Amino acid sequence: MSWQHSIIARNIFVLNTVGACLLLLGSCTVQFVALYDQQTDTAVTTLQRSVETFFVELETLSSPSCEYANHTTFYQTVKVDVKAVRIRAAAIPQNELRSGPQKLDRSLR
Repeated sequence: MSWQHSIIARNIFVLNTVGACLLLLGSCTVQFVALYDQQTDTAVTTLQRSVETFFVELETLSSPSCEYANHTTFYQTVKVDVKAVRIRAAAIPQNELRSGPQKLDRSLR
């Protein structure tokens, strides 16, 4: 076999090897984030609507009625709801927090 034939054979082998690797790697799927969770979405949406409704109602109240002491039950309920959502979200694989919400969590302790 001449040296030209050996170069061609080597190139064919390399191309076949690279092609096989590309086929194998191309068929793999990678998941970097958690799958969508309907229950968490529903809980967060409900919580958001509850807080938004509360603030809209506060806008219509006068000074003594707006004080914190008059709404402690609401604040306690929201605190429990936020913690419940955080626990559920943390239990889902690949659902780690990346920013912002840790600050909210620290303020709720």
